[in-house]
Amino acid sequence: MMDPPGINPYKKVETNEKYKEFIPIHLQDNVLYQTPTECEKKIVTKEKGEHGNLSKNKKQKMLKEAELLKIEKIAGDGEKKQVDVGKK
Repeated sequence: MMDPPGINPYKKVETNEKYKEFIPIHLQDNVLYQTPTECEKKIVTKEKGEHGNLSKNKKQKMLKEAELLKIEKIAGDGEKKQVDVGKK
């Protein structure tokens, strides 16, 4: 018989950080509510940081594209051209 893999590390860290105080004392020793290991915390922190950087880069790219479209619309002489103007 196989052992179950256990709770997702993200859920484990979140449960410990946000909801530990609301878990009844007699259930805090349960496998589902154990404190995450340092390794699990580092993994979650690292991946959340990477995800945040990806979101930030995507947002910057979208803003840049929107600025180029706005410049194209302002030029508006019917031609499809993009005029590059420096950041203000």
